[in-house]
Amino acid sequence: MKLKAKIQGVFYSLPIQLVMMQMRNHKSILIFWFFLFLTITNNFGTTFGIPYLFLEPEYLGRVSFWSMYLIGLGIGTFIVSYHIATYILDSYRFSFLALKKMPFFIFVVNNSLIPLTFTAIYLFKVWQFALYSNGGYSNAIIWLMLGCISGLISILLLVAIYLNYTNKDIEKLFDKAMVHEFRRPKVILHKARESLNLRYRVDYFLNHRLRFEPVDKTIPVQFRSMVKILNQNHGNALFLESLLLAIIVGLGLVEKNPYFQIPSGLSILLICSMVLMLTAAFTFWFRKIGLLTILIAGSAFFVLDRMGILDGIHPAYGMNYEAEPAQYTAENLLELSSDKYWEMDFAETEAILDHWKSNYQIIHGQNRKPRAVIIMTSGGGLRATYFSMRSLQIMDSLTQGRLWDRTRLITGASGGMVGAGIYRELALQRRLNQQTHINSLSWANKASRDLLNRISFKIVTGIFLPGMKEKVGTLKYPSDRGFSFDDQLIHNLGILKNKRLGDYVDLEYNAVVPMMVFSPLIVNDGRKLLVSSTPVSYLSRPEKEIVSAGAGISGIDFRRFFRKQDADSLLFVTAMRMNASFPLITPYIELPSNPPLEVIDAGVVDNYGVNIAVKFLRVFKDWFRENTDGVLLVQIRDSERSLVDQEFTQKSLLGKVLDPVGAAYQSFSASKDVATYENFSYMEDWYEGNIEMIAIEYIHRDPSQARAALSWHLTEKEKEHIENSLESPENLEKFEAIRDWIEAGENNFASE
Repeated sequence: MKLKAKIQGVFYSLPIQLVMMQMRNHKSILIFWFFLFLTITNNFGTTFGIPYLFLEPEYLGRVSFWSMYLIGLGIGTFIVSYHIATYILDSYRFSFLALKKMPFFIFVVNNSLIPLTFTAIYLFKVWQFALYSNGGYSNAIIWLMLGCISGLISILLLVAIYLNYTNKDIEKLFDKAMVHEFRRPKVILHKARESLNLRYRVDYFLNHRLRFEPVDKTIPVQFRSMVKILNQNHGNALFLESLLLAIIVGLGLVEKNPYFQIPSGLSILLICSMVLMLTAAFTFWFRKIGLLTILIAGSAFFVLDRMGILDGIHPAYGMNYEAEPAQYTAENLLELSSDKYWEMDFAETEAILDHWKSNYQIIHGQNRKPRAVIIMTSGGGLRATYFSMRSLQIMDSLTQGRLWDRTRLITGASGGMVGAGIYRELALQRRLNQQTHINSLSWANKASRDLLNRISFKIVTGIFLPGMKEKVGTLKYPSDRGFSFDDQLIHNLGILKNKRLGDYVDLEYNAVVPMMVFSPLIVNDGRKLLVSSTPVSYLSRPEKEIVSAGAGISGIDFRRFFRKQDADSLLFVTAMRMNASFPLITPYIELPSNPPLEVIDAGVVDNYGVNIAVKFLRVFKDWFRENTDGVLLVQIRDSERSLVDQEFTQKSLLGKVLDPVGAAYQSFSASKDVATYENFSYMEDWYEGNIEMIAIEYIHRDPSQARAALSWHLTEKEKEHIENSLESPENLEKFEAIRDWIEAGENNFASE
């Protein structure tokens, strides 16, 4: 019987009953904990690197005591928000608390089972991940742990001091304030009356000395005491929520200052804290329809955001939105894809190719034919940016710059094109003697510095600071997370500031730099927006075939269509982001047209740039066959090719439920692989010249190492893993094959 009594004592203790009550009545609150538990244990968002935002946060470009301190502040803020929310919702059910000294403190102590469990698991995971990242124990790991614990304790102490002060203050004013009871909100009076009639069984609770104490059920609770406690803590909750909002708004106003660019994990914890307290408030005030009210309010917010009512449009920085919008009609599509423009653009690109050949022959002799290279690079966030940058650096070093001189076209998606665009600018500066060591690892590190901190915090502050403006040149635009991306990328690199799409027009025409074609998808109708400094309408339709009513037109030339809206003034970093607009992270850009065109990541349709590359080669197949000694297609891909002999694994049901987006992304990636090699296989039917294809792949076969995530945040361990992949026997062999192919071209002598 003693054992049974002990079990009942534990079961009917306040800590256990609070958890059970929340499981029954407040699932909308527990879902926040569920999300955080899954995240820190690598069971949610691993494809997109969300766990790393908590396990290895960056602040001022480093993982340090202070980055972990800020995460500790975030965890502390969320824990405090949780305690306040549950106290508001459930404290009236346990009327005996009103008889105790420091009732809120006692409630917090008894309500700490979930927060303590989470904190313990989180610290263990940080320790475990730090050991993995550092390759073993080091004193730096202790500093990381201390940073997190210090941040957590700091916020808990501050809140405790505040609550202790307000408790004493309100106690003094209690008798005066309660003279007119009817002035209390009706819902608080209702909860206070309800608490006197509840018979919720609790036998034991932890008191303010952290000892278990039996509940004395013989002493009646005064109605006035319950009203006082409920009203006091609603005031505290309102103050703390207002303070949190003020902090978020204040940080948003100084967002560009690096010291106020907080880690993404902290941004997530802050928004979770805000939403958690709002959820509690809605549930308290609207009771049974509280959850429905939250869903309606959330849906209204997202609808208003998509309509641009909250923060206006998401602009393409540099373009003119005050000019008359471009008319997106079937007639204009036909005009832009007409034979006149097709032939005009064909002739201009052919002139570019002739300039390139002439530049080559000036150095190597009039009877020499150059070998041409077309580079295709895949999407994949900073993972792809870093992999593309390092691949280009290695190939450039091995060929002593000759591969870059042979490159005629760069195309692809998302992060890979960001890396390629950065490297193209560096190669240009080397040619102009403005940069020398462009193949230094430091440049790849600069290109892969964190972008997510600015983006995620802008998502948070953008909710509360609508209407902010940014000045680009002489024009002002709504400030959004897209601008934060652009501005942070420029800050990380120290180059590309004020670079416009039009700045590369003459450089491409004179074959000083290779052509670069971005191809983001137009959300409105599924066509491609062909963004290039050189007009490329020949990529927008089947080769010189008759099209009618828009049929067969697969894309539109950006510069020509938006010439009156200053297409050439588009910031080059915005053009790169336009090609990498991933939903919810970087916004769909809305262009100045009627109807407004929205564009999204090119990787949705063609993650490897194969479609554009093959079209380009098909259009100019005769020129390349007659004027070159061969064409090399270099594919830089941040994943391995799908192979028929690879081992396939079936995801568990839990895995399918917890990571549906990641699974969908992987299936899309595999389907694009199939389309890629189908495109290549057909080339043999129409291209008669010498052509080869080499793919540099991010190889991940070691189950003991985590694959770099698809994110705009990249950890040092992920960079190390990418470096190891580049040095794999397979990739080293391919780098050597590229070098040998270039050198063989230098040794071949062909008649004109």
